[in-house]
Amino acid sequence: MRQRSIEKVVYRVALAATLGSTLRHAATLLWVVGVLTLLTRLRHDFQPEIFGLLLLAPLTGLLFARGRFIDKRVAAAWLDKMAGGTGTIVTAFERGAAADAPNVTPRMRLGKAALWTLPAIAFVAIALFVPISQPDEPPSPTEHAVENLEEQLETLDEVAELDEDKLEELQENLEDLHSSEDTPTEAAFEAIDSMEEELQRLAEELADSSERAQEAMQEAQEAQAPEEAKEKMAEALQQLSESGLTKELSEALEEALGEEAAQQLQQALESGDPEALQQAMEGMSPEQMGQMAEALTEALQSKMEQLASSGLIEPGQGQPQECSISDAQAGHCVPGEGDGAPGKGGPSPGGGGADLTWGEEPPNHDELFQSELLQASEIPDLANSELIGEQYTAPEADARAQAGGDADVAQSFGEAAWDRDLSPRHRDAVGTFFEPDDE
Repeated sequence: MRQRSIEKVVYRVALAATLGSTLRHAATLLWVVGVLTLLTRLRHDFQPEIFGLLLLAPLTGLLFARGRFIDKRVAAAWLDKMAGGTGTIVTAFERGAAADAPNVTPRMRLGKAALWTLPAIAFVAIALFVPISQPDEPPSPTEHAVENLEEQLETLDEVAELDEDKLEELQENLEDLHSSEDTPTEAAFEAIDSMEEELQRLAEELADSSERAQEAMQEAQEAQAPEEAKEKMAEALQQLSESGLTKELSEALEEALGEEAAQQLQQALESGDPEALQQAMEGMSPEQMGQMAEALTEALQSKMEQLASSGLIEPGQGQPQECSISDAQAGHCVPGEGDGAPGKGGPSPGGGGADLTWGEEPPNHDELFQSELLQASEIPDLANSELIGEQYTAPEADARAQAGGDADVAQSFGEAAWDRDLSPRHRDAVGTFFEPDDE
């Protein structure tokens, strides 16, 4: 009974020391695991294997707890103390004799060590489960360019009815560019530039068609004869049909003509047949054509604004070139090629291609105004000059009334300027042009 009680005490103390040390080491490792978890989640490469570090806690706990283990002699002394401190158990243990010992073991007090682990466990839970706003990865050099091309192609497809084969080819090129985003090459950059030029070319063609169609509609509204107005309007509609700008124009046509007439005209536009367009416009009154021209002009301007906002064309492209000075200064108008005639001083931008004139030039003005190289001024040779003499005197003040300032001058017809003191080499030149008339 005595040996068994002593062994139980030795084991109990070893267990308590090991568990306490393990809990303390586990708390430290939990803090480490929490920090590593947080860092790996921020870097998008979290690995659950990090929690394997906690397996070190029992090993390190056992190693550090060995110094707190007790032997059987200490256990016998502890049992003797618990039995009343008579020394019977210690004496019997020293002699190797048997003695009665109380069946008691030391209490394990692990509460303090366990409390150390609670903050560490809470930190690990926060690092593991709390959402983290992770910054977006920087795009590759070609990713932004490809996304811009996609947006521009979508805009073109919304604005006009593109050729199906051409649209399919452009979409395939975009897919090929997407596959080269991670490893951009010189060929990929060249393909991006080539596609960008192609999209801009298509947009400029649409802008030219829009401009011609709007100019034809303006001529139709300004026409005096109904037949001429219908001819110009049919020309504008034919231009829209050939360019594909008739897409998404049904609402504008319905507002101007009504549902039935708009459907008939829409079918004629989709067919692209000039005779069908003429038949669809047979029963239209001048008021209806005017309303249709205004609705189509507004729709076309909206389409051109979409192209300009996507960077495919310049602001003002695709619209008639008559605009106010303020719009021209703001860059909303792009002057076209003029006819060589100068402007008349009005708010319009003028001919745009007029030559610069200087008034009524004589026939031989080209011969009279010949460039002439002037002689270089002489620089005195001070090193080889001889000083003749020096004289010091006070300056002579000659106050005269001038044309400017607060002086009381009766008349100012240029005489005041003539009274200024001029050097001899300037006086002749000035006198040539400003010599007063002899009376």
